[in-house]
Amino acid sequence: MGAGLGGGYGRYEGFYGLVLDNIIDMNVVLANGTHTFVSATSHPDLYWAMRGAGHNFGINKVLLEAEPYAKPFWDLGPVSIPNFSTSYPEIFYAAGTGINDYVCQEPLGPSYLYPMGLQTYNVPVIGQLFKLFSDKVKGNPKFNQSNVMLEGYSLEAVKAVDPASTAFAHRDDNILIGFLPKWPNNSGLDREAEDWAKQARTLVQAGTVPPRPLSAYVNYAHGDEPLQAIYGYEPWRLDKLRRLKREYDPEFKFKFYNPID
Repeated sequence: MGAGLGGGYGRYEGFYGLVLDNIIDMNVVLANGTHTFVSATSHPDLYWAMRGAGHNFGINKVLLEAEPYAKPFWDLGPVSIPNFSTSYPEIFYAAGTGINDYVCQEPLGPSYLYPMGLQTYNVPVIGQLFKLFSDKVKGNPKFNQSNVMLEGYSLEAVKAVDPASTAFAHRDDNILIGFLPKWPNNSGLDREAEDWAKQARTLVQAGTVPPRPLSAYVNYAHGDEPLQAIYGYEPWRLDKLRRLKREYDPEFKFKFYNPID
């Protein structure tokens, strides 16, 4: 359920929407210790906020043919292009995201995550991003655990939900990019890694088509993004979240990551 509080992307979202779109009700422990039943008819404002910004408010328990789209990326000249069929339970391993795969292993040291939500791929910019990545890893092999994620799923059910009905502000994002530098402990590379990731984010953001401000999925957000990038640029969204924060967590106890101020 944790990912659902901020959105919850996944391979079934074309059919069922985000994880948060499937939350019917929840039992929430508020900052003052009280247990509160939350649903569309019980504390509806909190129900709205918990679905997209839930980590700010409480602890809870709840109930195409690919080739035309892939070809521009193949034309960039990747080292390999795996092309095979597999069963659905094995898709995670085929994509390199299974529980025993590299990206799910404990890193050798620190890591950062810098997300960017896009509406369309700018293929030449993605090519520049990969070059930026490969040049750094070739120049300093201590970054060889780093990776770039390109996430794109079917969106029909996500788009069918009224954007104003939840606190999740990114239904117009069609693609999610994550830049993840990783490096060994005590290597003195923290600042270099941060600068590298920010360079990547600036590169991708400058090439957005159509031009738009930074969009950062809250579950991936690094923490240096403006709150509007995380919770939405429509002024009413942050106004409502801040009002509810003062109502349900006036002492600001829930502030572990990307908190509403």
